[in-house]
Amino acid sequence: MFLRHNNKMPIIRLEDISKSLNKEVGFFPVRTRLVRVPNDNWAGLCSSNGWDGHSSGAFSPRTLTAYLKEESEFADLNILHEFFGHGLFFEYHPSGQLLVNTERRGLIGSPKISLRDIREFSELFAVWCEFYYSRQLKLEGEFDDKYKSSLQTGLGQKLLQLESIRKQVDLFGMFAMLRFPKYYDGTRIKNLIEMIFGADKVDTCRLGILYGSRKPYSDIDLFVVSGDIKDFDNEWLDVFSQTLVEFEERLRLFAVSLRDPILYGELIFGDRSYFERKREQWRTQPITEEAIRYNVKRYLELKAIGGEYPLGHKKRVIAKEYSESYLRNALLLKQGKRE
Repeated sequence: MFLRHNNKMPIIRLEDISKSLNKEVGFFPVRTRLVRVPNDNWAGLCSSNGWDGHSSGAFSPRTLTAYLKEESEFADLNILHEFFGHGLFFEYHPSGQLLVNTERRGLIGSPKISLRDIREFSELFAVWCEFYYSRQLKLEGEFDDKYKSSLQTGLGQKLLQLESIRKQVDLFGMFAMLRFPKYYDGTRIKNLIEMIFGADKVDTCRLGILYGSRKPYSDIDLFVVSGDIKDFDNEWLDVFSQTLVEFEERLRLFAVSLRDPILYGELIFGDRSYFERKREQWRTQPITEEAIRYNVKRYLELKAIGGEYPLGHKKRVIAKEYSESYLRNALLLKQGKRE
């Protein structure tokens, strides 16, 4: 679909940017509609919806519709802002989805959630989309003209912060950090880990195993056997690391923390032959009293750690779940069961 304005040759192709987004992050606006509004009708549309009549673009979260004034100085940037920026945010971001549902149900919103904050974040993300893609499409001059009065303020700093993150972890990592869904395969995660820790450290890992639910809105779980990469945890990536000596010892004791990576995980870097041997070891090695006692001990330790946090605290809940998994494992091992 070509979008023309002011009789210029088309610059923006929705298909091209959508294809690029799908390649980089795994999704693009699908349910969002784009409506071009004749200039004569723009003031009336804005008035009936409570929008700024001096604007040249608007977005309706309730209907997932991007409205563009047919003739405007920055028509191409408005497409990037309204269709891609707000479209992505309100289709895929948890906060954007919350606002969409709130508007559709006619609710005021939760006292714990500021709908104003959501709109401000959506606006920042939409401006970043303009910033990023204007440079891809050689429209940076238009972007600088459009925002020349505000780039010297906090907006400029926020855009630079986002761009700095993108350069460190690529578009996929930045979107993940912003809490968008994560669609990925082993190659994408290997590339991401190389960007974060360095390709040289990844090359020295004995094992790099992708595991966990791999649901789009869940953390990315990675287990590594490495002397260089340490445990790493943030809002979207959880790297669980053990040295070779630690790994061999925990495997011998049927540590619950190793079950999912070893039995159900996907090796994305490291020694495949070693990985297969260790998986077979879990399935065939003898179950010892020492292994049962170890799992009981870990149950008690984690239960005590969880008790140090108040009721409802995230770390208390996690410690409780892990402690119970060690207890279940001890009972299964007592029955001769390994999985």
